[in-house]
Amino acid sequence: MFECPNLLMANNQELVKKVKEFLDQHNPPHPIRYLRALVSSPRLSDHFVRGLDPSGLVLVADSFLSEHTMIGDHAQKTYGVSLETWTRMKDELDLVENFHFRDQTVSRIQVWPFNPALLELEAMKIAVALSFTDLEMIYESRVYGAVDDLLSEYKIDAFPGM
Repeated sequence: MFECPNLLMANNQELVKKVKEFLDQHNPPHPIRYLRALVSSPRLSDHFVRGLDPSGLVLVADSFLSEHTMIGDHAQKTYGVSLETWTRMKDELDLVENFHFRDQTVSRIQVWPFNPALLELEAMKIAVALSFTDLEMIYESRVYGAVDDLLSEYKIDAFPGM
């Protein structure tokens, strides 16, 4: 019988150690579903906004991938905030539903259950990788490729197929 490990949040202090220990029990390449079985996605919701002051915020999603892989970013930068921060800031921002794809006055906020700025780089790589859904990686091969590259040291195959 398969013994499923306890599901961890990406801000667990021993995340990288536990991920490596878990993956070492299996022969590589490791399907991304193994990582998803161990660590939950930090992504709670996404919101497009105008009027965001990004000072002190960290890049997540495509914007993080753009900084750490060869993927190009969208015109709208994506910043991660905690649910607590989002609750405080959302009324001060202009929520946007429709905009031109080149409109750089729009930013995307990705809400996480914790402050992503507190993660070390390796934990952030894992968190960002898991923040993408399977459908996003299937429909956007550049995202799949960047996530695959981001997780290469863990010998994880990011393809979300069977």
